[in-house]
Amino acid sequence: MDPINKPQEGCTPTSSNCVIWQGPDIPCINLCKNDNISTVVYKLATELCELLDSLNISTYDITCFNLGNCGPNDFKSLIQLLIDKICELENITPSSSTGNTDALNKVVNICETFYYINPTGDTVTKMTVLEYVLAIGNKVCSIVGQISTINSVIANHENRISNLEKAPDPTDLLPQVQSVCVNPGTHDMDELLQELEAAFCNLQIYTGAPTDIVASMNAACNLNNAARLYGSGKMSDITGWHSSPINLAQSFSNMWKTICDMRSAVSFMSQNCCASGVDAIDISMDTSLDGSNNLLIIFTGTIPSTIADGNNGSTIVITDELQNSYSIAAVNVKSSYLIPKVTMTIPLAGTPINTDGALKVDLHGEFKDTIGGSTYSITLQDVVITGGCPTVGVTPSHTSVDWAFVWPGNPAIVTVQLLNGFGNVVQSQLLNISTPAQSGSFSGLSWGMHYSIRLIVNSKPCSEVAFTTDTYVCSAPLLQATTFDYTNPVDGIKGNTVEGWQTLYDANNP
Repeated sequence: MDPINKPQEGCTPTSSNCVIWQGPDIPCINLCKNDNISTVVYKLATELCELLDSLNISTYDITCFNLGNCGPNDFKSLIQLLIDKICELENITPSSSTGNTDALNKVVNICETFYYINPTGDTVTKMTVLEYVLAIGNKVCSIVGQISTINSVIANHENRISNLEKAPDPTDLLPQVQSVCVNPGTHDMDELLQELEAAFCNLQIYTGAPTDIVASMNAACNLNNAARLYGSGKMSDITGWHSSPINLAQSFSNMWKTICDMRSAVSFMSQNCCASGVDAIDISMDTSLDGSNNLLIIFTGTIPSTIADGNNGSTIVITDELQNSYSIAAVNVKSSYLIPKVTMTIPLAGTPINTDGALKVDLHGEFKDTIGGSTYSITLQDVVITGGCPTVGVTPSHTSVDWAFVWPGNPAIVTVQLLNGFGNVVQSQLLNISTPAQSGSFSGLSWGMHYSIRLIVNSKPCSEVAFTTDTYVCSAPLLQATTFDYTNPVDGIKGNTVEGWQTLYDANNP
């Protein structure tokens, strides 16, 4: 047999799963309103099949009655047979049943199906024969009535299902929604969903997947306890700082606060820390004489890249103690000596300079701003002691040393250094010499250790003067004889002689 919804010419099949039962709830078969028709039919058919199985006499074993081929052929005949057998067992015949009331009132055990609760709350498990027969008959009548009702309901459902299967397929209408961001306007819901999906995918291409965003957040260094570059306090003290950012917005906020802190610090440095113009020129000049009567000049320091040697260069003037002078002009200090780190050598032989005394070296520097065109002038001075290093005398003790020397030249600045036995400087003193006689001392030394004193003159070290601090001499202690003094008691003891002590003792110890 073909199903009703089998495709036929001119027909559009409709699944019974799409048809809803609008009738009332039927608790006895657990059927609810709004169940689909497939469920309704299935439950009704199941109940019917179970009922038919219970009414099928072939499922009952009545061989004990020895009826052979003469047994009942339907459920009604089976019930009548049971009634007759009960009557036989109770000695009840159709002709005498009305008169044998004792047999009808006999109490017998009943099937669990017929158990019920009486008004006193007890479960009744026994009935009289008459009550039992009546209960069985009522049950059979109820079942027959239910079967009739079920058959009517099934026939009604069949008609309704047939009508639904013949009806055209319903058309689902999705609501329209208003979009503001993605393709602004009114769109069907499914169309807008597709556009939203495309927009989200495009956005994720540029922002990265959520895992990528989390990875970038975790790459941030922990600046919570780091000191702020501008102002005081820690980074976590900044208003709005997130110590443990949990999303990109908080991490991005921390990044901007860090950038602003760095920018404020850089702005402050650019306005306050860095010199400009002539103040940006920071060089020094160290001078000395070599063994060939040549003046050696070493330039150190920095000059900004925007400042170059002046057009006329710089001038160096050398003056001796007799006020004789010698000048060298057009010296390119930056390009010829400072940057390439070249020592400037000036031969003094054949010049008016007398190298027997101290020499004064003056630099009249000239530089220019390559951007603004301004010209800057600086002046440096250094003194060269030509008489050599003075002789230093030292007088050590256990934990200190005294030093002294006579300075042979003009006023100068000299460094006196104290070195330990490993050649490391442990103390130093800076002398601004204005008189010949110089002296001083170093303290805090260890006894019995090797040290040395060295002078630094014009950045050149003189020879070291070695010495050793004094050591302490240990001698064995001498034992002295014990002297007893009985005439000078201590604390509160009275008495001037041994007899006095004894008298006092006897008085306190009767």
